Amino acid sequence: AEQALLRVIGEPLGIDAQAAARATIEAFEKASGDNFARAIRDGGREPGDTCLVVFGGGGPMIATGIAEAAGIKRLIIPRLAAVFSAFGIGFSHLAHEYQVPLDGADPQKIVTELRARAERDMYGEGVPPEDCKYESRLWGSRDDIVVEAPLTDLAGFAAEVDHVRVTLKAVFELPTSTLVKDDVDGFHAAPVSGSATLLGSAEAGAEVPTYDDTALAPGHIIEGPGLIRGDYLTCLIGVGWSLRVTSNLDLVIEAQRHG
Repeated sequence: AEQALLRVIGEPLGIDAQAAARATIEAFEKASGDNFARAIRDGGREPGDTCLVVFGGGGPMIATGIAEAAGIKRLIIPRLAAVFSAFGIGFSHLAHEYQVPLDGADPQKIVTELRARAERDMYGEGVPPEDCKYESRLWGSRDDIVVEAPLTDLAGFAAEVDHVRVTLKAVFELPTSTLVKDDVDGFHAAPVSGSATLLGSAEAGAEVPTYDDTALAPGHIIEGPGLIRGDYLTCLIGVGWSLRVTSNLDLVIEAQRHG
């Protein structure tokens, strides 16, 4: 990696590998930040009023740099950020959904057929079909917008939309993960586990305190610069940023400087 940096970036610019790494990171942060800011403004918002959610094991490493380039003042790194997608499944139930074009058929007959199919499929999932919840509705589109309605509204619904379908959804409710209210009473400095010298960052050459992610607890705060390290998370808190740990063990990083 070092040789590639020197060959592609360092030598053409007349800089060493560390400076090339720093230039690469800064260019990526600026490009990403500019794209984020453009997308936010296209959506009718301002970056300074937006919160950036960061996940992945390495994503938080340069998150404050991207946020600063975009003008975003607040970030949230969810608990279990490294496996955030898998963690999200813990908030989901087991569900199957079916759609059949109405095409002039009896909607109740279609529902009966879909219900039988759904019960077979849920049984195949290993759950009791009788313990599932079933909901049937009408589905259609109007001006590229999806519209739904109860089965009892068929006459009026069919006159207002295109491509009428009957849908049935079967849901088996699973135990789900829960989040707790963020009601931390009082904040105190997180324990420092060591120090590290930063090389490829805006604080290159600076020695910064390091923190063990498993030692972080609700109410802990970190004033940047600082580096959180763990088996599944690496997070750099840049100069001018501060971090606090919520009751749910999420990490909230906020800008302490403006401009």
